[in-house]
Amino acid sequence: PAGVPVAEVDTDVSTSPRRRGARPVPSTLHDVTIAVVTAFEFEAIAERYPQLFGPKRRVVGVWFWELAEVPDAHRIAAARANEIWAPSRFVLDSYRRALEPSVPVRYAPVRVDEPDVEPVRVARWRSEWGDDVVFLVAFDYLSVLDRKNPHGAISAFRAAFDEDDRRVRLIVKSING
Repeated sequence: PAGVPVAEVDTDVSTSPRRRGARPVPSTLHDVTIAVVTAFEFEAIAERYPQLFGPKRRVVGVWFWELAEVPDAHRIAAARANEIWAPSRFVLDSYRRALEPSVPVRYAPVRVDEPDVEPVRVARWRSEWGDDVVFLVAFDYLSVLDRKNPHGAISAFRAAFDEDDRRVRLIVKSING
């Protein structure tokens, strides 16, 4: 949307035999790579795609980590990045404590546009939920459970709202369970 040229790179670092080895990259690469992958995947990406890294290239890691303590693996991965973009103030503070001054960390919130929702879907939503406030917690069983903390979200919801309050809802969504 911003009119900036991009080249998309397949970052699947699975251990499947058919996926091992260097993957082809687009013929046109740019001087800056914005790597929206986990810090845990960063080393594998660097090994698989060395052409994205190097003295004339700038690599930005966009990392999500929702715990105050940053693992050592993130510090090791950060050595390959020129900077880290943090999507929240909490993540910003965690990474700054762990990585600066060796790697700059910048606040780069994720932009979320207001969805263009069809009136029919809005009417259907309202017929089911009314004006209730709906909270969502989502997590992946393959992630770090403490990081996503669904139990904490459920406890916080229960503590915040009376059990009989039917104006609020909590949806718990999970994958890979």
